[in-house]
Amino acid sequence: MFIDTHIVSYAKRDRLPQSIRGATMSSVSASELLLVYGDTRTAATYYVPVAHPLHLGTGIASSKWDHPFSKRSTDRILFSFGSDFEPLIEFGSNAIATMVNDKNFDLLRLSISFLDKQKQKIIRENFGFLIEEDIRCVPLSPGTLELGYRLLDAFQTSKERFKTTFRNTWNDLLILAAAWEYGDELWSSDNQLNRLAASSFGECREWIAGLLKIRFPAAGGRTQRRGSRESKGYVNKGWRATFHTGTNQAW
Repeated sequence: MFIDTHIVSYAKRDRLPQSIRGATMSSVSASELLLVYGDTRTAATYYVPVAHPLHLGTGIASSKWDHPFSKRSTDRILFSFGSDFEPLIEFGSNAIATMVNDKNFDLLRLSISFLDKQKQKIIRENFGFLIEEDIRCVPLSPGTLELGYRLLDAFQTSKERFKTTFRNTWNDLLILAAAWEYGDELWSSDNQLNRLAASSFGECREWIAGLLKIRFPAAGGRTQRRGSRESKGYVNKGWRATFHTGTNQAW
């Protein structure tokens, strides 16, 4: 099964009748749980490097690291939405997915070591829970983003309202698109996401009050090009995503 961010929170509080052990999640959900997103559209709270710190500079891994890694040290995706919305940058989709799948606690600790202690504690606890439950994390792909743009187009024509920030709604659509791309059943407790899924797919069933299991049809018509660094998206609207890899520069 594919799980959204809220399902992990339910599981942590023992409020689910079924285990999520071995589930799959999007790097977007992982970034939300690990408090990666900052207050601006083009920056993050911290950056997880794509290369192991041992290779980023002599002594980094063994010394006290009291400032964030550079934006350039991680991968990033630039989301463009033409004149409809301001652009967004997603940092570390691949790096975070790899860190979760490798259960790399050392890399997490280095990446967040400059944050205040309370925030570090929350991040470590959430990461530890993902590891304990053997959660698999998948990064955003060109195919996922094609579907994400299709869902955004549908969302614009629906009667749904955007959340407090556009980023929050876009993240929800990316999580939905990732589950659709991987052809897995999505477990979701997000009311808005559930309504959109029900209207888009119609194959939804309530699991327990407020929680849905959403089964997807084949994602036909998508134009995923494996290995491509760019998603064309809705070119007629000026919507597109551009992928950038990180560097070995840590600062």
